[in-house]
Amino acid sequence: MSAQVNYPRGSGRTARPVAPPRLPQEPTGPPSGTSAPEDGGRSQDQARARRRNVRIEDAEQAAYVAEVDAAIARDLPGADCIFSIPNANAAGPIVGQTLKETGRRAGVPDLLIAVPREVAGIRYAGCFLEMKRPAGAISDVSAEQRGWLDRLAARGYMAVVVFGWREAWAVTRRYLEWDED
Repeated sequence: MSAQVNYPRGSGRTARPVAPPRLPQEPTGPPSGTSAPEDGGRSQDQARARRRNVRIEDAEQAAYVAEVDAAIARDLPGADCIFSIPNANAAGPIVGQTLKETGRRAGVPDLLIAVPREVAGIRYAGCFLEMKRPAGAISDVSAEQRGWLDRLAARGYMAVVVFGWREAWAVTRRYLEWDED
């Protein structure tokens, strides 16, 4: 899915299609050697599978943000109030400690649509999206993530788990009441 970016007349820029970034290939089956080591920690294969899933989720989120950027360029209402909430694991202990001290919370959803809206007769303060890979399952949602989604929903937000950028985009379009292209 690509979007058309339209620049204002007289700006000297011309319209060009914008395509979302290429996504990595989805794993075709369970990783090999996924039995837990005797010490109860993750095996190397499990750690590799987790990193691969995180990279896929990151690519999916980047594709979603590319669509949001195209929507901003088209002046769709509310598009300029969609943003990510960086909450990833830190690059090292010093960065991790700094993030923790400055408010990082495990399990906070990935994206926020900071636009109050009434959907199906229910008034929401905004919409949080927790991004998962397209072939994911609801069991991929951690206990911390479930806790945040429940707390946010109890406080008047729509809080949704989405599987891939296409599903995130569909939820966004429904939430912001954008007509189909």
